Amino acid sequence: MEKKNNVIKCIRYSLFVLHLWIGILALVKGSFEIALLCVTVFWFHNILFSLERWNSRFIFFFFHCMIFMFLMVRPIISIFKGYTWKYYTDAALRFTFVSLWITLLSMFVGVIMYEQYHACALKRSRSKTIISKKNVRWYETDEFRKSLQLIAVIVYCISFVAYFYLQMEKYMFMRGKVYNDFYTSFESTAPYIVQFLASFRTYSLAIYLSTAPKKKSTFLILSSFILADFPVLLYGKRSLIMTDALFILVYYILRNGMGEQEKWLGKVEKTCVFIGAPLALVAMGAMNYIRAGSSVSTKISDLLLDFFFKQGVSFNVLNLGYESIPFLPQRRFRNYTFGSIIDYFAHGSFAQKFFHAEDLGSGNNLLWALKSNSFAHNMSYIEADDYLKGHGLGSSYILEVFADYGYIGIILFSILLGVILIWFVNVMRKMNFGSMVVINIIMNIFFMPRGEATGCITFLVYAQFWVIILVAYMGAALIARTYSYKSLKMKGIEENV
Repeated sequence: MEKKNNVIKCIRYSLFVLHLWIGILALVKGSFEIALLCVTVFWFHNILFSLERWNSRFIFFFFHCMIFMFLMVRPIISIFKGYTWKYYTDAALRFTFVSLWITLLSMFVGVIMYEQYHACALKRSRSKTIISKKNVRWYETDEFRKSLQLIAVIVYCISFVAYFYLQMEKYMFMRGKVYNDFYTSFESTAPYIVQFLASFRTYSLAIYLSTAPKKKSTFLILSSFILADFPVLLYGKRSLIMTDALFILVYYILRNGMGEQEKWLGKVEKTCVFIGAPLALVAMGAMNYIRAGSSVSTKISDLLLDFFFKQGVSFNVLNLGYESIPFLPQRRFRNYTFGSIIDYFAHGSFAQKFFHAEDLGSGNNLLWALKSNSFAHNMSYIEADDYLKGHGLGSSYILEVFADYGYIGIILFSILLGVILIWFVNVMRKMNFGSMVVINIIMNIFFMPRGEATGCITFLVYAQFWVIILVAYMGAALIARTYSYKSLKMKGIEENV
């Protein structure tokens, strides 16, 4: 293994030096093709970097895969296929490649900083000769863990039924309609209690997974988790299934690296990944044709290329977003980096009820376009002529941070991102309350390259999240304490006898 890592390091160092030379050449020649090559070489450098310490850097690896698919693959395919791809101003293209390079470099620096700090912290802890016996607290006992696991499963099953009902409602609405109709015409008619219960699905799942459940029961729960999103896949929405599948893979890799007796990634699981992943990508590529009402290509290579090309639309969004920044709606206060959190407090149900705040409604409308802190809605209204007909362009955390704080913001945010992508692995392995919070974040973090900068942590301000926390943890505490009390009582009786 050490010899293998040395080979990887040697190649990685060579790529780092090579990308610097290519970058200088791109500046001298003023070529965007060479700039793309520079970014791609450095992306490969980071991929090899993640392979050196796979057990701690696998989330970093998958996040880079999402960056490649959403932000880099389209111009690469365009060059090889001879497509025109430089539709934008030189300033926009320059911003796109510079921001991508800054992001990749800063994330790499963030990982180095965290690992150096973590190594120093471990040395300091090992240098202490005093050994203290740690008392096991009541919330660290097996009784509490099992009680919490039971409550989480019960809540998950209830929320699963409610969530599946809502997904089927969307599917039934979309029959005979085009994809964009969902964003302009769909309004749920389900009772509020159904929507309220459905909101507990991911939170209860995270609580369950943070209790280190057995592999067989986890497989059943996670299978239902991904199956619940199949109804929306049937009318063409692929992002939920993609993020669900990636999250499940990440969790299996995490548990596999924890040194447990159960092997989470055996031959069966690896075979499913290596065979199932390409088949899934082909199916997703076919969805592009089905969603558009066109005949499906019979060539697997065409379907794969089409899938990656369509997913890479966020490269266009980076350019369009940069060009639209001067024309975005001007308000007294505007912040896109924390946009979803701000809008929740400024326009959410609590603000509407107690402070008479304005309801922004749902779907693509003028209120979201002009008064929200959503970069996706603000920018799409400017750049997409059919925004009000349901068409949107999405966003990217790079754009949102740049619009608020410039290149300095991209550097600092990406360094922090590199830190947390490694730190999260250490937190999740503890299988405690912090693990539960991080698992919730991981469910949405991989969508950041084409989504909101802080959308993955917005749940922390939702009342539903804290409601389920109180219900689950207080309920588990009561059950565990009652169980412990009865056990002690029975033990005392046996001793007296």
